[in-house]
Amino acid sequence: MKLTNAIRLVLSVFVIALLAAAFAPGAAQAQNKSEPTILDIAQAVNAQTGEFSTLIAALQAANLDEMFDGKGQYTVFAPTDAAFAALGITPANVASVPGLANILAYHVTEGRRLSQSLLPAKSIEMLNSDYTNSSFMSNSVYIIDNSSLTANAKVTTANINASNGVIHIINQVLLP
Repeated sequence: MKLTNAIRLVLSVFVIALLAAAFAPGAAQAQNKSEPTILDIAQAVNAQTGEFSTLIAALQAANLDEMFDGKGQYTVFAPTDAAFAALGITPANVASVPGLANILAYHVTEGRRLSQSLLPAKSIEMLNSDYTNSSFMSNSVYIIDNSSLTANAKVTTANINASNGVIHIINQVLLP
């Protein structure tokens, strides 16, 4: 049976995240969780693929990293490093991006939203109180960047479950 790259990535992420959560110093004391948090998964994916170094640096620069390691339930549309790089944003310069916290909040909605709940096309209120929309085109889910209705962020990997929500990896940075 041949697995697609996306399925391999998701399986690898879960194994690495579970191992990281189990063996991290003080992991049992910090939280009694059976699943890794959104932040745990982002760090595990980054350790394996390097795809989230800019996202993690951005969360740290905006002091939002603890939010995604906590108890709330969130859905995160997580842009890859390539998506940030398309805008000239790197881990080295992310702290100087104007409106960084607002941009990050435009990638997060409250609650656990699996990809099936995003369809049919729905309006989604993000943490910064702006709205995005979802769409289904060419057998893929897209998040429509309302700042430029022609720019659609494709969900490249969906439904990565975490103890405090779900992650959908997207190929573009959404701009509020």
